[in-house]
Formats: sequence, structure tokens, C-alpha cells
Amino acid sequence: MGTVKSKVIKGETTQDEIMKMFGSPNLVSKNKSNKDVWSYNRMSVENKAGSTDFFAGQRASQSSSSKSFDLIITFDEHDVVADYSVVSTAY
Repeated sequence: MGTVKSKVIKGETTQDEIMKMFGSPNLVSKNKSNKDVWSYNRMSVENKAGSTDFFAGQRASQSSSSKSFDLIITFDEHDVVADYSVVSTAY
């Protein structure tokens, strides 16, 4: 998800633009300063061996890896990105 850094710009990107890029957040909350915080959780599964392996059944499942990432965006009072963080997990 290297595209996050190139698309999400602190002090510039708006809530509308985030909505167009990532869709609806999984969770909307407020932080201590009463600012909007949007959380996204995405999961992708990549097959390391390529698509020809899907006949192999069980062996194919062992050669695929799952990645999940959480994107947490904090907005300022003008609905513009104040800060964000990306937490990526591969397993």
C-alpha cells in the first residue's frame, strides 16, 4: 500500500478525497481533541506461486500470504488530513 504516502498529504487532502480513494471507513470516531478519526482495515491475499497453482489444492494455500493494513487518519476542524498512520502486517 505504498500509494497512501503519495496520495494522502497532511494539510491538503480532504475527507471527500479520502472517501473517493478508499471508500467508507470501517470506523469513525473522535479523538481527545474532538477531531474526526477514520480507521480503515484492508486485507489482501497474494499467491506467491502464480495463478497456475490453483489446481494444487492444499499446496497452493501454503504458498500464499495474507497482508492486512490499518490506515488511521485524523482530520482537523476543516475536514482536512491533520495526520495519518499506516500499520501493515504480513503473515
